[in-house]
Amino acid sequence: MLASPDVAKRGPKGAYQQVQAILSKIPEGPSIALQDIAVVEPGDALIRLLRVVISTGGRISGVRLSKNVINGHFIDDAYVYLIK
Repeated sequence: MLASPDVAKRGPKGAYQQVQAILSKIPEGPSIALQDIAVVEPGDALIRLLRVVISTGGRISGVRLSKNVINGHFIDDAYVYLIK
C-alpha cells in the first residue's frame, strides 16, 4: 500500500501509472507486481491508524507490525518504510 497525495491530484489511474513507470526502471525487474500494490490517499483509514503508533521521523526506516490492535482495529501484518 502506497499513500500519496498524487492519488487525489492525478486520480488512482494516474498514481498507478506513476508507480508502473518507477517499477519499469528497476534493472533486474521488480520483485513486486503492480497488481500487488494499492495506492491510497494519505487520509486513508489504515494510514491514519498507523500514524497513531508509528512515526519514522520523516526518514526511511523499517517498522514491522504483526498481529497488533490499534484503536480496536486488527492489523494482521504491516511493514512501514516511511510515515510522517
